[in-house]
Amino acid sequence: AECSSWLQGMGSLFTSMEMSEYVPIALAAAVVVGGVMWFSNRSQAPKPLPKPPLPKPEKRDYTLDELRQCNGKDENTPILLAVKGNIYDVTRNPHFYGPEGGYGVFGGQECARALAKMSTSPADLGDDLSDLTQEELSTLNDWIANFDGKYEVIGKIKK
Repeated sequence: AECSSWLQGMGSLFTSMEMSEYVPIALAAAVVVGGVMWFSNRSQAPKPLPKPPLPKPEKRDYTLDELRQCNGKDENTPILLAVKGNIYDVTRNPHFYGPEGGYGVFGGQECARALAKMSTSPADLGDDLSDLTQEELSTLNDWIANFDGKYEVIGKIKK
């Protein structure tokens, strides 16, 4: 009963108002809605531009000189590294293997020896494993398993 009397009261209010009396209410509503929309759009950060596609390496065998060119310093060139002669495409992780990455020294290099020794020293790069301990060789095998699980082998080092 209370609800229906309220509705009847509202109905009589609107029927007693002339159309010109609705104009200020409609303008106020438009201003409020427009302001809310403007402020909500203004607070949104601009959408970032899509990242360009990663460069795709050619699947083939590479010389050491060709491999050295794939070190991440040129963003149009893939990032490759070699372990025991197998060349891995690590382009998708430039934050690791690019010039500024923690393993950036490995980009464009044969790094089996350095991986076995758990070293990021440029002096330890290369494929000479002749003086490594069994523990270091085991560490290298763990690295190879890790790379095989994450990255594609795209070729071998040409001798």
